[in-house]
Amino acid sequence: MENPILDDSLPRGVELDENGQSYLKSTGGWALFLAILGLVGVAFMLLAGIVTAVTLPSLDTPPGVENSFFYLFALMYVVMAALFAIPVILLFRFALRAQKAGSQYSGNNVMESLRLLRDYFKWLGIMTLAFIVIYILGIVFSVGSTLTSF
Repeated sequence: MENPILDDSLPRGVELDENGQSYLKSTGGWALFLAILGLVGVAFMLLAGIVTAVTLPSLDTPPGVENSFFYLFALMYVVMAALFAIPVILLFRFALRAQKAGSQYSGNNVMESLRLLRDYFKWLGIMTLAFIVIYILGIVFSVGSTLTSF
């Protein structure tokens, strides 16, 4: 059975005039620019994780610091790169679909681009909430450890 939302033969109820198509195409271009910058940032994070894992353990370490700390630090970079790659890929896919919808209007392309944009913002919202919780927990633990040291 076909998905009726993606069927171009159905009436949409929303039509884009030439200005709307132009705006959609322009938005897709800017989104593509930001997605490419995001992919470059993710690549630098991965590179930083790899360089950290390879170079830092070979340096002279202060007494009491184990090499596993450096590997944990490198792993953190790789995990952060993976977390940031997901919204960047969603933004990239939105950009391509929005440009296509702006160039050759199709209800299918418009609906798919809006779905991808919704997924992008949903992922960013979830990540933002998660980081706020992590920061609050970090502050609570650091204040708690400071107070117990007195």
